[in-house]
This record gives sequence, C-alpha cells and structure tokens, in this order.
Amino acid sequence: FKSSNFKNAELLFRKCMDEDDDNAEKAGFYLSRSLYSQKKYKDAIFEFNRFLVNCRSLDLCTECRFWMGECWFGSSEFIKAIEEYKRFISQNRDRDNPLVSLSHERIAEIYTRQQRYDEALIELKLALDTAVRDDRKNPLNIKTAEVMFRNGKPDEAEGILTPLSSNKEPLIAAQANIMLGRIAGSREKHRAAL
Repeated sequence: FKSSNFKNAELLFRKCMDEDDDNAEKAGFYLSRSLYSQKKYKDAIFEFNRFLVNCRSLDLCTECRFWMGECWFGSSEFIKAIEEYKRFISQNRDRDNPLVSLSHERIAEIYTRQQRYDEALIELKLALDTAVRDDRKNPLNIKTAEVMFRNGKPDEAEGILTPLSSNKEPLIAAQANIMLGRIAGSREKHRAAL
C-alpha cells in the first residue's frame, strides 16, 4: 500500500479480512483506500460502508467519512461529497488532523465550481484556520484570492496576492504574479498585466 502498489495491496487486504484476526478491521479500511487509490470509487464506497458496519475504532470510522467524501468527489457526486466531508468534520476529535483543513478546501472547490463564491470563501477561511502545516497556508491564500477575484472583489484579492508575489517559493510567487496580472488585465492596465 505504501509503495503505491494498490492492486496487490487490495488482494492482500482481502486475504487479511478472510483470516478474521485482529488485523481484519484495519485491513477493511485499507482495502477501501486501495480501491479509492485505483479510482474504483463505487467499489470503494461499498467497502467503506461495509467497514463502517463492523468498525470498532472510532478514529478509523471517522477517517472513513473523509475517504468516502473523496470517493464521491472523484465521482463528481458533489452533494454526497459535501455530506461526507461535513460528517467527518463534525465527528473528528483530533484538532490537529490535516484532513479537516483538506475537507474544508474540497467543499470550497465544489462551491467554486458551482459559482457559489461566498460559500467557497467561508470554507476557505475555515481551511486556513484549521491548516496544521504552514506549507498549506500559501496555496490556500492563492485559492482564496482567486475566488475573491471571480466574485468581483479584485481589491481584496490583490491585498492577499501582493505579499505573496515575492515569496521565496517560486511556485507561490508565480501563481500570485499570474493572478495579479489577471487583475491588472481586468482593469485594462495592460502594461502592468504583462
């Protein structure tokens, strides 16, 4: 599983589940994750639901909700994805779990696709507030600025992007500068956009 050989992992986890020993529960969880990693979303959802019926570990049951959200997200079943992400967020007991921030980010991505920009901004703020790792904050700020720009708030977007335009991480600086160029272009300041 850790070496990304998910097809073989799937077979081995099924075998572990057949043994019905102490590892069968974890095997069921990772079997489902192996199916998800192979983009077999419907099969993964089936296995996650089967896992939930017999699950005794509260932490694994909770994390299972996140991965079910990922399956629905991958299947473009966005209403179901949001439901599972919200279940995961409400059931999670670990304040430092990075999947909480990622859940908010995924919900924001769905809202952005649906052009529900105000709701996306609320979710992005929650993603920023719950981000455990500092390296996640700049990408979230870039996404926030992009949603603000799409929502007709170029001044607010510019306020976020300007400090990031000289970031020591080249990718963050490049993304910020591209967005600043788009903002300048929308204002017909073509030289500044270039």
